[in-house]
Amino acid sequence: MTPSGSSIWKGPIETESNDQAYHAILNQDFSALFHQVKTPLFIMCSHDDVLWACFPKAREAQPDADWAVVKGPDYQCTVEPGGVADDLHQFLQKHIK
Repeated sequence: MTPSGSSIWKGPIETESNDQAYHAILNQDFSALFHQVKTPLFIMCSHDDVLWACFPKAREAQPDADWAVVKGPDYQCTVEPGGVADDLHQFLQKHIK
């Protein structure tokens, strides 16, 4: 469940720890850090995720990365565990020899 108790929560962050976590994510130098990743990369998001605005930018920054759009808002592993598992399995099969 999300901080407000709804799996489709779109409101403000309600707890100090969540506020700190989102602040850390959204205010880091994303581009500089993301370009340093040299290993196989898997980017996953859903249309309703709070970080959806970052998804196209992430794909653009790492055009060779594998990616998937899954169902649900935040917490996709809870909303669509099968889809998340299938996409991750495909990524691992491709990159683990």
